[in-house]
Amino acid sequence: MQKPWMRDTVLPPTVFSFDNSLKPYPYDPEKAKSLLAEAGYPDGLKMKIHTFVEARPCIYRPVDAAQIIKSDLAKVGIDATVEANEWGTHKSIYNNLEHQMGFAGWFDIPYPSNFLNTLLIKGVKGGCKPDKVVDLAQKALSTYDREEQKKYYQQIQKIALEECPVLPIAYSNYTAAIRKNMEGFKLDVLGIALMHDVSLK
Repeated sequence: MQKPWMRDTVLPPTVFSFDNSLKPYPYDPEKAKSLLAEAGYPDGLKMKIHTFVEARPCIYRPVDAAQIIKSDLAKVGIDATVEANEWGTHKSIYNNLEHQMGFAGWFDIPYPSNFLNTLLIKGVKGGCKPDKVVDLAQKALSTYDREEQKKYYQQIQKIALEECPVLPIAYSNYTAAIRKNMEGFKLDVLGIALMHDVSLK
């Protein structure tokens, strides 16, 4: 059984223009405490983590993931509570900016604009829509030159890592179980079973 890939950027590693030179922030509770104090919270703070209850393609166990994050936040003085709602309620809270910290995800045809435009330009509720990200995304969509596109998309990934209130957690894999005597079974990029060429030995 494949496990989710741990994250480095907002793009999965199988998507064109993924920048493997970017590294996530290291686990450093003392640095986090220092930054909290610098921001005016020397004694920590209270906050709420909003998540959803249903398993979704982007995250299979959202409540468990939220509880793990809650535990990690406690180590730096953040007293978090988890509020889990059905997807429609969660989406409404998220889209209306009624959350302090919220879960979101995306899966689509593996092309960078599908992810970056949705997660950074349209989807992030709370701060990541600098003009330079919009400008770079438009430049990437306006050229057919793959190297030019790659340059723009990698700049966006760097901005997301350094400036946006986004913390990628993991990239999920699609998994299917089939019989040993089955041949020709495939999953497409959206996880849909393709049965056209299936045969049994």
